[in-house]
Amino acid sequence: MSRIDLFLKHVCLYKARSEATEDCNGGKVRLNGNRTKAATTVKAGDTIEFRRGDWERKFVILEVPLKQLSKEGAKLVMRDESGPQPERKSAFESAMGSPVRDRGLGRPTKRDRRVLEREFGSREEDD
Repeated sequence: MSRIDLFLKHVCLYKARSEATEDCNGGKVRLNGNRTKAATTVKAGDTIEFRRGDWERKFVILEVPLKQLSKEGAKLVMRDESGPQPERKSAFESAMGSPVRDRGLGRPTKRDRRVLEREFGSREEDD
């Protein structure tokens, strides 16, 4: 048996144990359909549910590891029952319908600017 926050870290569902602890104590992780705290113990057969962004994740524990596993090894100790991952929006889509670029892409190229103008109209027309 193991703590749920430690299990989430050991099977690579969270990068850090502190993130898993925070989500457990914040009520974002469910164990067998119930909200849980970080110190709750998990065992084989339990179901873990949590949300990452727009994606609802659900896993059934087949075996509880005693130490950190690789991502390939983690797939062997749990069964993924999550639905398909939702599609990401393109770099030019946003909730407001205005052009928004992903962070770190830098200035738009000439080609990007033409695509933006075709999709959203020229900025000079708005003035």
